[in-house]
Amino acid sequence: MSNENIVWKYFYPSYLKITNIHSSPSLIHIQMVSETKSAVCPTCGKRSKKVHSTHLRNAQDLPVLDHGVVLNILAKRYFCSNIDCTETVFMEQYDQFMGRYSRYTNRCKDFITRLALATDAETASKILKSLHIKASGDSLLRYVRSMGDALYLPRVTGIGVDDWAYRKRHTYGTVIVDLATHQPLELLESRDGKAFKTWLQEHPEITLVARDRASAYASAVDEVLPDAIQIADRFHISKNLLDALKLSLSSYLPSKIRLFDLQPVTENSSIENPSKKNRT
Repeated sequence: MSNENIVWKYFYPSYLKITNIHSSPSLIHIQMVSETKSAVCPTCGKRSKKVHSTHLRNAQDLPVLDHGVVLNILAKRYFCSNIDCTETVFMEQYDQFMGRYSRYTNRCKDFITRLALATDAETASKILKSLHIKASGDSLLRYVRSMGDALYLPRVTGIGVDDWAYRKRHTYGTVIVDLATHQPLELLESRDGKAFKTWLQEHPEITLVARDRASAYASAVDEVLPDAIQIADRFHISKNLLDALKLSLSSYLPSKIRLFDLQPVTENSSIENPSKKNRT
């Protein structure tokens, strides 16, 4: 497609000029060049007009007509004019359009993050693949965690806490859920009790904790919230009951019970009557 045939030559923001558009069966590549005359250093905040070099930056945008959209931006690098700044050369930034190191436009990143929140990271990754947007489950989890401060968490007084496996028999973390709604509230990086203790210090309103029998969680609650009520969860209540039942029965029953082999009864064999044998 020639430049003369392009009716709309400017993208959003207006200083990004479209130079070419070409498509494949699944993707639309939009080639653009930056026409900025100056940029603000992200470290010191001082504006500079001295261009250092250019750099090709690729970013994914929302799909169009069942085609994925990739922006190929020829961006500019600037010298920082502040001699006291630690950043000698910096890349120009596109505020409200794309983050500093992001591989997605802001609207695309917002969409994929909300999709991961509505479903889960792995399911969202599969859905996005059908929309020609590349996003791994790990990346989606990272985006969800980065916007954790913006999420509203309801005030809870009762929580359930247990460990869970990132990788079974290798790496474990801690999951905290709301006892009223059974919805997860937090995923902690470890299960040694230190991270859980820090979380409890940030939530002094907790009055009820349902937990397993791990001493790490119990000691964390005792130290941070000594007035909170601690109870065992349903699974461990059942396990405690079975353990107590075994201990009780072991005093009446032998530790080992053996079943001896019995001879099969055939038609020709007869069972002797002990009372008759005694009479003879």
